[in-house]
Amino acid sequence: MCCWPHRVPSNFSGASQCRICCIPRCGGLPPKTLRALKPNCKPRAGGRGTFQIRWSCSSPPHRRAGFTSGPALWCGRAFCWPMARPRGCARCWNITHKLCVDARRAPGEDGPMSHDLSTSPPVPVTAWLRVVLLWLSGVLAAMQFSKISVAFGALQSHYAASSTSVGWILSTVGLVGLVLGVTAGLCAPALGYKRMLVLGLGLGALFAAVQTWVHTLPLLWVTRLFEGLSHVSVVVAAPTLILQSCAPRHRALAVGLWSTFVGVAFAITASGGAWVLAHFQLQGLLQVHAGGMLLIAMAMLVVVPPDSPVRPAWPTLASLPRRHAQLYRGWATALPALCFFCYTSSAIALFTFVPQVAGAELSWLAAAMPLVTLSGALCAGGLGARVSRPLRVLRWVFCGVLLVALCLGGALAAHWAVAPSTLLLMALLGLSGGLSYGLIPYLNHAAALQAQATGAVAQMGNLGSALGAPLFGALIASLGTLGVVVPVCGFALLGWGLTTAGMRRLAL
Repeated sequence: MCCWPHRVPSNFSGASQCRICCIPRCGGLPPKTLRALKPNCKPRAGGRGTFQIRWSCSSPPHRRAGFTSGPALWCGRAFCWPMARPRGCARCWNITHKLCVDARRAPGEDGPMSHDLSTSPPVPVTAWLRVVLLWLSGVLAAMQFSKISVAFGALQSHYAASSTSVGWILSTVGLVGLVLGVTAGLCAPALGYKRMLVLGLGLGALFAAVQTWVHTLPLLWVTRLFEGLSHVSVVVAAPTLILQSCAPRHRALAVGLWSTFVGVAFAITASGGAWVLAHFQLQGLLQVHAGGMLLIAMAMLVVVPPDSPVRPAWPTLASLPRRHAQLYRGWATALPALCFFCYTSSAIALFTFVPQVAGAELSWLAAAMPLVTLSGALCAGGLGARVSRPLRVLRWVFCGVLLVALCLGGALAAHWAVAPSTLLLMALLGLSGGLSYGLIPYLNHAAALQAQATGAVAQMGNLGSALGAPLFGALIASLGTLGVVVPVCGFALLGWGLTTAGMRRLAL
């Protein structure tokens, strides 16, 4: 063990931690993992020099690093992590372990980063057929929501149920994702991404078929619980497999495509679901969905390569709360989910309330708004593939959402230019949702961290969908049309603040 008993400068608060892995004081890692790390540490601002880690400690760190002027802080228990800064001290809380997410963990080690952080080499050519099929699996998973939405009236008449009861049937899948989203992301590396995807699709196909024979509402609710497990399994595993199937230059475009799966599912179901209900009744709609889930599950068995035979251990039940807290303490894993929360909280509610307050002459906005949002999400994929700092772009997009929301408030008050303001706002919101998904591969390079970030996105997305509509409804009831604008501005300001703080903490 080594200690450096020199006087610590007064500007050191002791709150040193990595901005990516959030491990306080570099010595929190086991020795074998530290030896596997080859990081380049850099100060957030003002610093010029970077120094590789030194593994022996026979002399003070600043002498072994090759410079003798200016103190270098000791921020490890067993190894030195020196940094140089001209005419001053490099503060520990400004350090980023740029490659800490790529550390390979020795078997049996236990520590703060006990999940698998190994990275596979990027593929040179994108497997577009596999990417499209994985995207279709997400579309079919999202149809677990849209099939109930389009068959809402048919379910009421078939089960003689109230709208409140059918509303709970609709929201059950989202509630399961809200509770188990992060847990699924933590368990995905141990189970295997292909196995989780195929099991999720198979489970969805099975219980969609069971629903055709269910004649009581409580049993239908039980099947929806299992569909919730199916849904969260697909939305955690599929985007991780998409990233593994893409060359680095195509990852942003593929993630932008993935971010459209919910909107595409609702568009397909809205256009074709009514015809299926008219010709084949409720059972026919459920059977079509079950058949689609089964076909895509069989396709995944063929086109997706097998999982790695070496997988990390399953997380223990007692460690799950700590893992949840660790995930949301890390900016790299939490920031995409928090930004996506700002998107879903506004967009899902606007789909419902803007056509109501805009008037009967603008009823066509109900069909146009989802399409414009999809266009914005697709543009986010193309934009993310061409910019080197998508977090900065997302920050400005939230600023644009704030300004256009204020314009929409004025348009609603004046009853003028409501449609252009609404469509522009939805395009920017779609852009923010696509860019939020694009932050996952930008900030997380290991497959395990990508799965955890995707689970957090599923969790926060469901939370935003659940909270947005009641909040908008309450504000519209008390403030009138102004209640449409106030929450959008609030969530846009929250997104701007999150992206600004993330840029500072991650030194981007």
